[in-house]
Amino acid sequence: MNILIYEDDLTGHHMEYLHHYHQSAIMHPDDSYIFYVPEMFKEKKAMAEWPAADNVTFRYFTTEEQRISFAGGAAIKGWHRSRILCQKAKEVKAEMVVLTMFAEFMPFVSMLLPAKMKLRGIIYNVSLWSGSGASAKKRLLDFVRYGIAVGCRSTDRMFILNNSKACDSLRRLYHTQKFAPLPDPLPIVIKQSPRNLRQQLSLADNQTVYLHFGGLAERKGTLEILKAICLDEAGRLKDSVFIFAGKIDQDIRTRFYQLLPQAEQRARVIVYDTFCTYQHLYDLCYTADIILMPYQITNLSSGIIGYASFFDKMVVGPSDGLLGQLIRENGLGVTLPTVDAAALYEFLCVHHEAIHSRAYAETNTVDKFISAIFDNAD
Repeated sequence: MNILIYEDDLTGHHMEYLHHYHQSAIMHPDDSYIFYVPEMFKEKKAMAEWPAADNVTFRYFTTEEQRISFAGGAAIKGWHRSRILCQKAKEVKAEMVVLTMFAEFMPFVSMLLPAKMKLRGIIYNVSLWSGSGASAKKRLLDFVRYGIAVGCRSTDRMFILNNSKACDSLRRLYHTQKFAPLPDPLPIVIKQSPRNLRQQLSLADNQTVYLHFGGLAERKGTLEILKAICLDEAGRLKDSVFIFAGKIDQDIRTRFYQLLPQAEQRARVIVYDTFCTYQHLYDLCYTADIILMPYQITNLSSGIIGYASFFDKMVVGPSDGLLGQLIRENGLGVTLPTVDAAALYEFLCVHHEAIHSRAYAETNTVDKFISAIFDNAD
């Protein structure tokens, strides 16, 4: 079978999931996997190992194709991206197409793709789920978009990430089994065991290490953490260390570095403003005591909780939305009703009983992710 992995964006989950797809290719040598990715992949692939395989081919978008794909509003981008995807699918004679961000292509991709091609994609945010907090307009629009996708013969599977309740609701709503649950796994891609970096970073045993990592952005609450540190005029955080690891988003870069000097007067702050390798992230998670994720958008899953569970570390996040639900139901840490600077500072100043669990990581595995997406493809 010719399987097209179409990935025109490499932010967030995309690189991790690309690696999972590549692992599937290694496991299924009789199938041909064609990866269509941006040129930037050549630089970012250094984050992990990508063993060569006879059944794997990488192809790259032109600069013009990338420009067209992300020009205009959401609907215009969805149309152009779907149109280019269909061109590539026909070019490589794809029998199955896999999309990491299905919703961004809906409903056009299902309408344009030939019925003989099987389309499978991942949906992160289900606005029709009662816990999504989406507006009535958004819910109505998605009701129509999902309905069109379900009705198209090319749509084979729509995977609902880390939200089995939403998946069940969609199955009932549309009277179809095209919706399927999908685990959000932790990438196990390192060559050596994680290292404790306390000695290397000159950290004392009595210091509490807080880690905030991934794409550092407004929606991730990155600035709220810095503001919380700046609130400490009583020296209550003098034995705390805060590590920020990940590329800082351009929208907050200036404000981040304006706040940083003041924060450094209150506590030790370590910043890795770069794309971190998985090995480095594993080392940092192994070293940290608590993982901070004061996300402002709460109706999405996050790969960070997988790291926290795998390393048996307590996570601190919002109490509402899907994210709060996942943290509570899996015993992964503490949820806060408000995740602004004041609430975070209050948390940082009070000793909390450690809450953590490895059960989530043991359940949400890469093998289960691969099996869900690629099994029964014939």
